[in-house]
Amino acid sequence: MAETVFRRIPVMFSAGYDNFISAERVAAISGNPSAAPAKKYIAALKTESPFRLIDFTNGNAVQSIIYMADGSAVLSALSSKTLAQRYAAAASGQDGKE
Repeated sequence: MAETVFRRIPVMFSAGYDNFISAERVAAISGNPSAAPAKKYIAALKTESPFRLIDFTNGNAVQSIIYMADGSAVLSALSSKTLAQRYAAAASGQDGKE
């Protein structure tokens, strides 16, 4: 008899412009991309490992940075408050878009 394997579907939330992020992999959401530590981290990612820096701004100004558990970062044009609300809604099983 074959054993049934169930795979869990990852919980995703919208980070803007039809881009989605797995809620399980988010470490932090920062709303101050102009702070010196954030600028240094982004600059380091750009030079050392550019594949770990993901730009979801669609050409707009960066409003927040989503730090992922694996050390990568996602730049978003949405405010950190909006992202936090969407993250919380996704984690609680709601839609996340008002």
